[in-house]
Amino acid sequence: MLVEHGMMATNLAARLTCVGAPEALQVSAAAGSCGVGSVFLGAIDEVARIIQEAVAAGVGAETIVERHRAGRRRLPGFGHPVHREGDLRTARLYALADRSGVAGPHMTLASAVEAGVAQACDRPLPLNVDGACGAVISDLGFDWRARGFAVIARCAALVDHLYEEIREPTARDLWRHVEDIYAYEDPR
Repeated sequence: MLVEHGMMATNLAARLTCVGAPEALQVSAAAGSCGVGSVFLGAIDEVARIIQEAVAAGVGAETIVERHRAGRRRLPGFGHPVHREGDLRTARLYALADRSGVAGPHMTLASAVEAGVAQACDRPLPLNVDGACGAVISDLGFDWRARGFAVIARCAALVDHLYEEIREPTARDLWRHVEDIYAYEDPR
């Protein structure tokens, strides 16, 4: 579910590293993995923490939505720049969790927050795959610091990108393009 579906900064880092070390794919995959952080896949941890704390304290969806609105903070795990109408990966992940008997209070609360966000914003802001993963991981009983699961999935995608880079190189052209933009002029 967390294998990306397009060219992202993490893939570019891996591909550009492959230009310099084509014999060591593990180094290139590691370079791409280092880009997993608060922007790429970071919402998994944030959502899991919020949902776990709320379930433990008996806090409902309305309170979560109101706290974030009052603090003018973005609610992590909701919305997506590509999947504006709904993230199909979320629906699939929830269906798999439900069928496996994993679905529990964290997934229920995340869905209730999704409904609360839509009502508060007068428009849908769907639970994205990061948010869904945070809820499912929580119902599985894992600690909220669970971004490592996302790194595993992202590594698989990075290896695929690297094999593609070996077969059909693009990174060297990207590097040359950037080099042309920032061409150094010798002052002599």
